[in-house]
Parts: sequence; structure tokens; C-alpha cells
Amino acid sequence: MSLIRRVANSLTCLRLTYRYLTYLEVADVIDLFHHRPHDMQHLSLDVTLATPNLFGLLARKLPGLLSLTLVIEDAN
Repeated sequence: MSLIRRVANSLTCLRLTYRYLTYLEVADVIDLFHHRPHDMQHLSLDVTLATPNLFGLLARKLPGLLSLTLVIEDAN
């Protein structure tokens, strides 16, 4: 997370893969961009669960998002 924090001011696209993030971890990542919510345009995350709360968080915190890719962990 510290590496992302260091470059957050210049990112418009972020892809975090190979580790499924919880809701709280996604919230932590999104909070890195709260000061420039319209600049993050493309986001791709692996998540443990896709819930209405997750989509609400993304809509509220990143209103300028043009594309979103979520890979959801297989619960089987």
C-alpha cells in the first residue's frame, strides 16, 4: 500500500491482481484517491465479494471512473 500511496497523485489507472481484497482493503485503496476522485479513470481489482456496499463505495468515492473490472473470488 505504501508504494501506491507514493504514486497516487499521478495515477489514472490502477490494476491490483493476484490477491483478493476484502471490502475494507478496497476502501483503503480507494481512500488513497479521495482527494482527486475524478482523476482515477480505470480500476481493476480482485475482490473477495461483490456487494451493493462495494458498488456504492466505488460510486461515491470515484465518480469519475470510466471503467471498472472486478474479479470475484470463487466461493466454491
